[in-house]
Amino acid sequence: MTTKLMILLGAALLLAGCVPSLQPFYTEKDLVWDPALVGEWVAPKDGDWLVVRRAGEKQYEVRMKPSQEDPAVFEARLLELGDTRFVDLYPAKPHRSHTIAAHSVYKLERHGDTLRLAGLDEGWLKKMIRDGKLQIAHELVDNDLLLT
Repeated sequence: MTTKLMILLGAALLLAGCVPSLQPFYTEKDLVWDPALVGEWVAPKDGDWLVVRRAGEKQYEVRMKPSQEDPAVFEARLLELGDTRFVDLYPAKPHRSHTIAAHSVYKLERHGDTLRLAGLDEGWLKKMIRDGKLQIAHELVDNDLLLT
């Protein structure tokens, strides 16, 4: 299996900087399949890495740092909204990195063997909600945004 390059923007891999949601970020009609995502991906700056496997029709399994004794495992679905792709992640099993069983979404760009992931900016999202520019069901839990 060839190792590919992964670039993470704004946060530690899949663990911090995401805005959790109790509901998925997709509907079935938004889901797409890209076989090029399957494989091993490495972030060169911090050495984080993950393994992506097919887990069903239009579904992936993502294992973060699979060599660890207790890797974080996620169910993942790729969605396409217009020309933009996102990945919706949901913990496949309880893990210390995800204290709430909730969905998180990342913008995904793939250029050959380079994958870029960027999480939602929680500060920007809070400002949009506060300024009335975005109406979305949510709660603040210890000042952290939880989409409901």
